[in-house]
Amino acid sequence: MKKIYLYLAVMLGLGVIVWMIIEDVTVNTIQHITRSPQLIIGIVLAILSFLVQNIFMSLRYRLLSSKRLSFKKSLRVNILCEFTSAVTPSAVGGSSVVFVYLNREGLDLGKSTFVMLSSLFLDELFLFVSASLILCLVPNELFFGNGSFWGESLRWVTYICLLGIGLWTLLLYIAIFHKPGVVVRIVSILFKLPFLKRYHHHLHQFAKDILTMAKETKQLGRNYWIYPMLTTILSWCFRYGIVIMILFAFSGKGDLLLAYFKQWILWILMLVTPTPGGSGLSEFMFREYYSDFLPDRGLTVIAALTWRFIFYYSYLILGTILIPSVFQKSKKNNQQDLKEP
Repeated sequence: MKKIYLYLAVMLGLGVIVWMIIEDVTVNTIQHITRSPQLIIGIVLAILSFLVQNIFMSLRYRLLSSKRLSFKKSLRVNILCEFTSAVTPSAVGGSSVVFVYLNREGLDLGKSTFVMLSSLFLDELFLFVSASLILCLVPNELFFGNGSFWGESLRWVTYICLLGIGLWTLLLYIAIFHKPGVVVRIVSILFKLPFLKRYHHHLHQFAKDILTMAKETKQLGRNYWIYPMLTTILSWCFRYGIVIMILFAFSGKGDLLLAYFKQWILWILMLVTPTPGGSGLSEFMFREYYSDFLPDRGLTVIAALTWRFIFYYSYLILGTILIPSVFQKSKKNNQQDLKEP
């Protein structure tokens, strides 16, 4: 992972935060921030939500690997996946290369790809179904306002992104459960990426592995997917809950359930952000989306910084620590190829 991506992600995010602090934070904002029990409890609950979210996501990797991965290894894979998402554009994400991390932890290429695609499928399925239900059940003007150009633009971007998520979910479903050959073609395209080209000669073996995995998938049955789906739902619900805990910490007002639902819209919009990890837009959107829930606009900026530090910068720190240790063994042995089964 080139350090330039890490530096770019940090500079973009902090740059927007500094700009918003200069623009909105005043002496009154600082006076609102006190060491009240509510502030401390809210921050602690936000951190706990972050930890629980990672526990459930790690459990999902362990379940999808048929428990071939220990919880420790699953946690490491999850952190590295989130780290990759933090330093790449949101449309790319960390899930697209998670099979590399899984392979480094001991899974063969076929099983690693199965876990990767299954994780993608479960995430996209949850986001598509839950967001569709929310948009159908909650009046849309609560998310996009009453006909302003800005609100209408957000509405159509959200609808188009949701349609794209639905089509991508359908493609993953077909690839995993019905047409495994599609998987081979998708990964062959991935192997043309600059940092994966050196693995391209493994494509023939990969095709054999994935066809074997397809046969195993058909034998798993529907019950196999219950617990991975459950951990996916719980993980995303706690992920979205981090914001609610932060709003509570900073004396949030208004309908916190609506604030919770707004997380779905915010994350859909982040999918089309071209910056690493949504840096810049995420902080800006948080200020615009949640300023009505806090007593001071400058306080919204402080809340946004707290949210990004807990959920975003923590992964940058942890990933930077873990990346060298994960690849150290390979470097010592001068092995640049993925493991053969």
